Amino acid sequence: MKIINLGTSSSGNAFIVQGSTSRLLLECGFRYNLLLEKSGFDLPDNCLLTHEHGDHSKAVKKYIRQGGKVWTSQGTQEALGIETNTAKHNEYIEIDGFLVLPFNAEHDCAEPLGYLMQDLKTKEALLFATDTYFLRYKFPDEMLTHILIECNFDRETLSPDVNDLHLERVFESHMSLQDLKLMLKANDLSKVESIFLCHMSGDNLMPEKARKEIKALTGKPVYLCLKNGGLR
Repeated sequence: MKIINLGTSSSGNAFIVQGSTSRLLLECGFRYNLLLEKSGFDLPDNCLLTHEHGDHSKAVKKYIRQGGKVWTSQGTQEALGIETNTAKHNEYIEIDGFLVLPFNAEHDCAEPLGYLMQDLKTKEALLFATDTYFLRYKFPDEMLTHILIECNFDRETLSPDVNDLHLERVFESHMSLQDLKLMLKANDLSKVESIFLCHMSGDNLMPEKARKEIKALTGKPVYLCLKNGGLR
């Protein structure tokens, strides 16, 4: 399984998961033409969408018009004014070689979801969660092999310039480094091969500090998903 970061920040988010026989697009938060360019003019046929905010859904209507298939919650569909394939909490979906389990996330929007997706051939499994301030789930033991997850801010290194209103929203809608550590501690990481940190704040997180602390906690390779695409 390969994870390709097309870009991740409050300006736009999109990733491609390459499985053994097919690919999935995660989010489509850029203008369609830019999303197409970032993918090398080769977008996957299927997309999992977490919620309606523009930095995650900007291209969704044109993606659908161009023949793409989207799975997302009913609440997200209603917020965006679209009709597409409905994903429901804790109900499995089979999508072109992947078994996908949607689960509820915690964010300030209609009906946000995260996704656990397993390649049916190799049994590799990716946990994808972004724009959620907490994950209250323990995933099946020895199942996870890859984790793509938000690490938005660090309570210890917040910018002194951040205003109280913005800070309140961040605390109630995004994953902190400290809460990410709690989530990782609660789950079986014995089979995990790689952890990818995404949606990192440019002002309220020191990415290399976060990488170092997550690597020390888990003993796993940790990659930073960069704002304009690619990994470090």
